[in-house]
Amino acid sequence: MQHQPQDIDSIADFLAKTMMADKAYISHGEIMAGLSPDGCQWASDTPEKTRAWLHKLYEASPNQPERPFLCAAYDQKKDLMAAAVLTWHDEGGPIYTVLEDMVVRADARGAGIGRALLDEIMAKSHGHWLFLESGLHNSAAHGFFKASGFRTVSHVFARAP
Repeated sequence: MQHQPQDIDSIADFLAKTMMADKAYISHGEIMAGLSPDGCQWASDTPEKTRAWLHKLYEASPNQPERPFLCAAYDQKKDLMAAAVLTWHDEGGPIYTVLEDMVVRADARGAGIGRALLDEIMAKSHGHWLFLESGLHNSAAHGFFKASGFRTVSHVFARAP
């Protein structure tokens, strides 16, 4: 695993490409970020918006002790196999962390890479609450997270304009 990769754009492009390969990944977070106009399809500018989002995360927290945390796994050819983004939040209540995105390349799934990535993320969250959201029909991810000790704590409802 490589922590805090220097090339934010390559991570963003990987995240966008991997997410866009499966509409089941779309959740309310993608709608709120403008990555999906309707919760059913990806926006054509998802790669550009993903790059802008990651850069904005880093620019917004240059002096904070817990900057957004990127973790990535590469194969022997130095191609990305998996990536995750973790953020910290302190809004007056308990400090909590959010697993903003975590993707594993389709041909690398089932090899323990996602588990290793999640172990890194859980260690980095320092025992704080760790939240994530997952697309309604992303059953494989739901099973993975449940098997990793996560539980459903809410349902998100939306009404289109």
